[in-house]
Amino acid sequence: MEKQFMVGFAREDITPEEFNTLAGFGNDLYRMCNNVLDHVFGTVIILQDAEENRVAMCSVDLLNAKEDTVVKMARDSISEATNIPADHIMVNVTHTHAAPSFYNPADERTGPFLKLYAKQMAKAAVEAIEDLKPATALVGKTIAEKLTFKRHYVLEDGTVATHGSNQKKLRRVAHAAPADEQLQVIRFVREGGRDVVMVNFQCHATTTSGSKRYDMSADFPGTMRDHLEGLTGCHCAYYQGACGDLVPRSLLDPLNIIDEGDYFAHGRKIAEVAYDCLQNKMEPAELGTIKTVQFTYSGPVDHSEDHRVEEAKKVREGFYDLPTDADRQARLKQYGFNSYLQAGHIIRRADSGDTHSFELDAVRMGEVSFATAPFEMFCSNGKFVKDHSPYKMTFMCAYCNGANSYIADDAAYDYTTYCYEVDSRTFPRGAGEDIANNLVQLLKGLQD
Repeated sequence: MEKQFMVGFAREDITPEEFNTLAGFGNDLYRMCNNVLDHVFGTVIILQDAEENRVAMCSVDLLNAKEDTVVKMARDSISEATNIPADHIMVNVTHTHAAPSFYNPADERTGPFLKLYAKQMAKAAVEAIEDLKPATALVGKTIAEKLTFKRHYVLEDGTVATHGSNQKKLRRVAHAAPADEQLQVIRFVREGGRDVVMVNFQCHATTTSGSKRYDMSADFPGTMRDHLEGLTGCHCAYYQGACGDLVPRSLLDPLNIIDEGDYFAHGRKIAEVAYDCLQNKMEPAELGTIKTVQFTYSGPVDHSEDHRVEEAKKVREGFYDLPTDADRQARLKQYGFNSYLQAGHIIRRADSGDTHSFELDAVRMGEVSFATAPFEMFCSNGKFVKDHSPYKMTFMCAYCNGANSYIADDAAYDYTTYCYEVDSRTFPRGAGEDIANNLVQLLKGLQD
């Protein structure tokens, strides 16, 4: 019997057995979880071609994919359990801001959580291999209106403000690259098993608000998965796209259909957009031999603000010991900083060497492909990769195989007010475009 392309799916619960600190609220670095709003999961989709080459596409409900923990531990455990090579294992996080944190070394719960995570990811990979079924592919693209927009706004006097500026009467910034509202779907139609759906969207997580700030949650990707699985009867996984300059429109626009912090409504809306695409906008895509390429990108570290290191250290010294938020704001104002984190980024860059290296990956199987970047990547550069890929469907998976903060696009450097994403940089201006070009070349290099 002729061998066929095959797809397997599995999902395992990675919710910690004990509450631990949560990630993703800026200066609130040690926010302790006090409830599980909904569980967090690790999903593994195994793709296997007719020659039995395999790649594991992981989607994990965590904030960031740190190389030495989230990526390495998944790759090591999955590779040991399945013999899939580490460079054929892609670890994309959904970027939920209510995920378990692994940044606080003083938290004795961090070690047990990471062990649980690695164990469950290996278990999911084994189960996904056991679930392998012959498959064909359908792909589709659609527009998810009013669910993403720019973080940055033009004020009435023409200056630009960020979403955290608390300015009123903000309007969308006149930017060279509009928000990418395209949502992409791959449906693997399987013989003898539930179909598997992959969704790719460039949209920042909603971040639960109010009392729910202290609840663990998969955020909108969890709700999206649940709702789409209910609508279709398929297995579903979400692959976070490039979205560094995007937040849900609801955070600032009162006319939006989604209330601020309502991750449940946001996820259901995305699921409904994906369902419409599955019903009306899909077309066949040829599946072929799995090909992968891994490239180490090295770029110069931006040391232009090294002269501010001593002031940055004074900002951070005893910052959280100050009695009130007003005292902390006064400290920032005294030294001319916008945030505690801004000072930290300046110190980090000064302590770095002259260059910084990280991993870029491309995966291709016939007319379907994936590109990965270990950044919170601006959507203009993510859109460039998708638009210039030679294949019928290309998922741009940011937050994948590493965590290197933001990579801003060129236009963001012209903002006239403080831009957190630019300040969070590792590399100088132009790096975002260079990385996008490198990803396109990697994809093209996988052509026959």
